[in-house]
Amino acid sequence: MNHLPIAATLLTLLAPASSAAIETPSASIIAADNKPQTGVSAALASERRQTISNLAYRLEITIPEQTTEAVGITTTLSFDLDLAAMKRLGSKTLYLDFAGKALASTMTLNGRDINTLWDNEHIALPAIYLCQGRNTLTVTCTASDKPLNRNAEYLYTLFVPDNARFVFPCFDQPDLKARFRASFSLPKGWVTTTSAEAEPIPTYLFSFVAGRFSVCSKTVGGRTIRAFYKEEDKAKVAQVPKAVAQAAESLRWLERYTGMPCPFSRYDMVILPVFQFGGMEHPGAIQYNANTIFLPPNPTPDEEKSRMQLIAHETAHLWFGDMVTMRWFNDVWTKEVFANFMADKMVASHFPSINGAMNFLQYNTVSAMATDRTSGSHPIQQELGNMNDAALLYGNIIYHKAPVMMRQMELLMGEERFRDGVREYLRTYAYGNATWDDLIRILHKHAPEKGLEEFSHVWVKEKGMPQVTCEWRDGSIVVRQTDPHGRGLIWKQHFNIGVDMKGDGKITVVPVALEGAEAVVPMPQEPRRIMPNIDGMGYGLFVMDEAVMAETLPAGNLQRAAMVANIHENYLASHWQGDAYVTTLTRWLEAERDPMLAAMIYDNLATALSYLPQSAREAHQLTLWAMAKTHPLTSMRQIMMRHISRVATAADVVDDIYKVWETQGEPLLNERDYMSMAYHLAMVRPAQWEEILAKQRGRLTTATLREEFDFVCRACTPSEAEQDKVFQSLLRRENRLNEPWVARLMSLLHSPLREPTNNRFLTPTLNAVEEIHRTGAIFFPARWLGNSIARHRTREARAAVEAWIAAQRDYNAALMNKIKENAWWIGDSE
Repeated sequence: MNHLPIAATLLTLLAPASSAAIETPSASIIAADNKPQTGVSAALASERRQTISNLAYRLEITIPEQTTEAVGITTTLSFDLDLAAMKRLGSKTLYLDFAGKALASTMTLNGRDINTLWDNEHIALPAIYLCQGRNTLTVTCTASDKPLNRNAEYLYTLFVPDNARFVFPCFDQPDLKARFRASFSLPKGWVTTTSAEAEPIPTYLFSFVAGRFSVCSKTVGGRTIRAFYKEEDKAKVAQVPKAVAQAAESLRWLERYTGMPCPFSRYDMVILPVFQFGGMEHPGAIQYNANTIFLPPNPTPDEEKSRMQLIAHETAHLWFGDMVTMRWFNDVWTKEVFANFMADKMVASHFPSINGAMNFLQYNTVSAMATDRTSGSHPIQQELGNMNDAALLYGNIIYHKAPVMMRQMELLMGEERFRDGVREYLRTYAYGNATWDDLIRILHKHAPEKGLEEFSHVWVKEKGMPQVTCEWRDGSIVVRQTDPHGRGLIWKQHFNIGVDMKGDGKITVVPVALEGAEAVVPMPQEPRRIMPNIDGMGYGLFVMDEAVMAETLPAGNLQRAAMVANIHENYLASHWQGDAYVTTLTRWLEAERDPMLAAMIYDNLATALSYLPQSAREAHQLTLWAMAKTHPLTSMRQIMMRHISRVATAADVVDDIYKVWETQGEPLLNERDYMSMAYHLAMVRPAQWEEILAKQRGRLTTATLREEFDFVCRACTPSEAEQDKVFQSLLRRENRLNEPWVARLMSLLHSPLREPTNNRFLTPTLNAVEEIHRTGAIFFPARWLGNSIARHRTREARAAVEAWIAAQRDYNAALMNKIKENAWWIGDSE
């Protein structure tokens, strides 16, 4: 629909609210103003921040029974306006944001019915109709379906980062907080919950959920927590009280750490069967992905830990992000670093048997380096000119490198001074907005001698990571860091190195404070081997000799985990040959008895295995499939069976997997595992593909699983013509609404099993990325790319992607970083 600037050309949705004459603002009134660009620009946000305060939204929302009918909303927006500030800024018009389907041709502003001026995703309010002080606007609109996530049984909104404007007129920027009240007209039998009403929040944190949900209400420690869910499986429903208890535990922990009570008066959990994220921190109505909350039978330790990590993360946001919110979305990472950093502390407290440092290494350090080692690396804090591009700020760097940085800053300051600074930050900016630099100024007061501004510049405002070497020289171990990008940056950090003096496996741990280009550690004699970053606290590529890498791992679990991570980074930097690496990892995996570390070893092994030529890969598959049946760790047998049944090509292994799938008698595997098995078997046994898929579909126990299966399994057809039709269908937005299903389907279309013929999808996949970013949720561009180009393993694929990248001119830099990050993984297994 074209939104023309003259109100008379707009679609009339309602009759005027009164019989009074409708005033028609002249187009010349706003002609002198610079009309805002699409989206919410930094300039527009800054201007509005200087003129608007004390906002309140009252929403009357009508949700029809039929999803084909539009959701209607009447919005009453009240705000204080500083007309003198508008005059100083040279503005004659105040602009609201609205990019929904349709808008009433008239609206009521301060008691006057006026024609609506709506153009380029903005509603113009001429200054002549505005008052100094309090103003009230009432307008009726039809919402866009983009952020509504509608189906026949329920609806949930997801407005982050700038999607509220697709549903109702608003000031869609994080530093214009408001109080929200909502009333509903709902289909019969539906229930609803919304974000907190008592406390001010920005538009991206407002949410409403409605549908045929079951509700479980529990009072824990004097606080009532409600859980809304769609699940009918009794075993899964029985897990709701545990999820509620973990939320209550997270609240108690955070209240102790911050020295503040929970900032919001209500805590509801909405557990959604299909959800784009793990969770979303809407205060009062936190949304969670059911696949993380409802664990399968015989969950692995990682699955147990992930549920607690998710609940703790979203709960931490109530203080970090919800109560104290970033001023502009370039600092969105600030809320995420605190949420992950606090969640790591809570998980360590909740699971005393889990090594917290090892969990941090596996969850944060390893994930951060997966991006930072690539040409798609970027600073933690990024530039943002328009909220249209805010979704591109998300990724491994803000979620995982930022906590690594935060831990190093805590080590630099000391835990107590760091906590005191964080408490002051929360008190100072409670229910307001703050920047990262505001936090650094407060922390500097608590540790003025630590050079936190310089620390922040290198870690936060520059990209990349150091390369660190350790060598014996003249009676000392010399630890040196270099900047791979040639900028001469120094990453201040503390970590330990391990030295084996006699070759007897006894490791001496030596602390290193690397606060310059070089640190010198005196040693009484030359060690037989040096193991850098033995505790995993450091960050960067710690260069290791291949002979040292191939030796026996240290005895301590954390030390073994750190060595496994360091060695894998060296392998990825081409410091070790793949087949020898896989053989060594297989030996270590067979001997490993720590579940978390065994999973980490296998993850690295699976990555290395995917880059081997097919003959070598299949030889290793035989060994690993045998180990999957005999490994003493139950979780490891489960992990290996799940993975191998998705990638195996060795004939004997495929035959055995078929037998397991046919009987479905393996207690370690669940219904989703057998679905994945069926996809893979249909592809490796093309003569039986229809038979396999039909049999699997007949076994599925719920309509939701059948719907998902029907969507995804289309990629399993051996017909290239049919594959092309399926791929082409994904280029239409209406076929990409369920993003997790799309990602799974893409992973099958781009499976290495079908190379090189499926390389034909590479160029159109890349051509679609801009629209994927424009129309999808925050993480969808990365999912789209991670399940497509990153799966390819041929020279032809690498050449095609590199040629496409080279041909781009004036491409969005942040989006190109996503492409380059995933292109890094394209290997050469030929």
